[in-house]
This record gives sequence, C-alpha cells and structure tokens, in this order.
Amino acid sequence: MSIIKLFKLRTTPADRFEQLVSPHISLMYRLAYRLCQNEDDAEEVLQLLLTKLYLKLDELERVDSLRPWLMRSLYNLYVDSYRKQQRTLAVISPDEIPDNIETGDRNPYHEIELDDQQRLIVDAMQQINEEQRIVIVLHDVEGYTLTEVSDILQIPVGTLKSRLHRGRNALREVADKELAEKELFADEYRDISNEESLL
Repeated sequence: MSIIKLFKLRTTPADRFEQLVSPHISLMYRLAYRLCQNEDDAEEVLQLLLTKLYLKLDELERVDSLRPWLMRSLYNLYVDSYRKQQRTLAVISPDEIPDNIETGDRNPYHEIELDDQQRLIVDAMQQINEEQRIVIVLHDVEGYTLTEVSDILQIPVGTLKSRLHRGRNALREVADKELAEKELFADEYRDISNEESLL
C-alpha cells in the first residue's frame, strides 16, 4: 500500500464527527429554530450541543438510530437551557433590566413572506401550549412518525397522541378566533368606509 493511500485512509476525530453529524445539521438547526423561535438562540443551542457531542464521539459512533438520538439530545438541551434562563430571569427584578436589552419577542417569521392563512397558523402556533406545539412541530411540520417523536421526547406514544389531538384542537380554536376577529374588523372597516362615502 502506498503512503498516500495510507494517509487517505486515516481519519481524524474531526473528520469522523463531521461524517456522522453533517447529514443531520440542517434538520437539527430547523428544530432548534422552531423551539427557540429566533436565530441567535437556535444557533447558540446547536453550537453548544455540537461542542458537547464532539467530546463524546466514541459514544456517538455506537448509536444505532442517530437522527432521533440527535433530535432528543437537542430537545433536552433546549429544555435545560430554557429552565436555566427562566431561573435567571426570576432572580432579576424588572427594575434591573437595561432598557436596550432585546426581549426575544421577535417573531422569526416576520422576515418571511407568508400569505394570510400561513401567517394565521404561525401566529396561532405561538399561542398554544408549548408541549402541544412541540409535538405538532415534530409530527405535522417536520414529518416525524409518532414512534420517532416518542423516541426524541422520551414520552409514550399514547401521551403524544393525546397532546397532538388537543394541540390541533387548540390550534384550530385560536386560528378560528383570530379569523373571526379579522373578519369583524374588516366588516367594521367596510361600514365606516361606506358611511364616509355617503357624507
């Protein structure tokens, strides 16, 4: 065997890690983005996860179903980070928060061109219970089966079915309410416009 072939066969830990993880990066980022609801936090959570996973490369190489395992790790890290952040915010009084701090209320979909129906669904998704929203995102949006979602979230399939059903109903109720409010506003606007045109 030539020395060139010998060196080509040798792979560094970084190469092995990249081979394992790179096919899943876009899916992981998409899930992180949907969980965090803004780019900065999504990138931070994903970067933190990748850093931790790199240190456990040998364990990572032994995982049978890598995609659900990675998604579960990402979700767990998000939950841990969210809890930590909530504890930190609880310690800081409102008077101590600087005026120029970003609140995180920025909706990640503001920059995306959405039609009215899509925007209605996106807005409604922000208003439902987080447990239900995560199941809907993983199952209905990302296309994972309930078995895969069960593996990712470590929740029994029966519980997930219940959350999915309740989440869809809640989503429908919120969307119907917002749609009714928009139609009422449009009717009132038309009435005012008609009255002004008669004057």
